[in-house]
Amino acid sequence: MARVFVTGGTGWIGQALVRALHRRGDEVVVLSRGAERGRVALGDLPGVVIVEGDPTGAGPWQAALARATAVVHLAGE
Repeated sequence: MARVFVTGGTGWIGQALVRALHRRGDEVVVLSRGAERGRVALGDLPGVVIVEGDPTGAGPWQAALARATAVVHLAGE
């Protein structure tokens, strides 16, 4: 099992990827500029954590990134 940190996880491709990683049994951390928007887009998937933050600036989200074993960067906005 991997701990995968995903930016852009609420987008069209990101949602499909997060769900596939979840089905595979990975722990997934999604960085979202709006945590509520992330919860709406992804629903309640056990093992999927949504952290709020802006990937263009430093913030508390970096602690979750430091614990990841893999990173997928899909943020395009």
